[in-house]
Amino acid sequence: MKIQEFINYNHICPICEEPLGMYMQWIDSLLFRAKQIEPNVFVFKPILSTGSQDPFDKYKEDYFIMDLTSGKLQTDFTPEIRSLAKKYNMFLFFLCNPAGIKVKSWGDYEIEPYRGCYYRSSPFLEMKGHDRNYEIDLMQPDDKPVINKDECFCVKTKNKDLEKVYMVNLEYLEEKTTLWYYSVTDEQKETMGFKPKLFEKDLPLLKNTPNFSFTDRSRLIERLDNWILMS
Repeated sequence: MKIQEFINYNHICPICEEPLGMYMQWIDSLLFRAKQIEPNVFVFKPILSTGSQDPFDKYKEDYFIMDLTSGKLQTDFTPEIRSLAKKYNMFLFFLCNPAGIKVKSWGDYEIEPYRGCYYRSSPFLEMKGHDRNYEIDLMQPDDKPVINKDECFCVKTKNKDLEKVYMVNLEYLEEKTTLWYYSVTDEQKETMGFKPKLFEKDLPLLKNTPNFSFTDRSRLIERLDNWILMS
């Protein structure tokens, strides 16, 4: 699998049909958000530091460029970012709603599917080459040529004052599906400290990605409800 397949897999959220944002996480270091400036050319700027060794304030004006026009994923860096380039493994991810990035008090973050709506991540990546000839390549088992490492969806339904929340995570390398579900009333939402009872179920990896189109959504919800009732 080429990294271009991951980047071009989809750019529109299958849940709400809004554009997806692309990010890159350097493990225990900087989180970058991408902006497309030309077809197949993206500029990544740091938005958060997840490791104390590379404080965000030091690199917030820096950037790097990813260019796929040659058929390979090539890069160009500001000098400060180049000095970090080969220190860390990394991964790309797409997220529908940036509010799904919940920053923790110590500087790390987590993805909240409820707010994020839709998320998918690449297998781990590594920087290869030297000087200005860096390329980013995939790190994954040869026997599992997956496009996405994880793909997570959150679907909500509302009937009067009761909201039902379904979260489905497809783990392609682990070859499994995880379903989370809970329901909450408007009154419970307003109750400080209230935590709904969370249902969780592990399933085999789905052969087909769920169809979240508005015309088929009721059928999908019925299928998820059946999984919950049979548990």
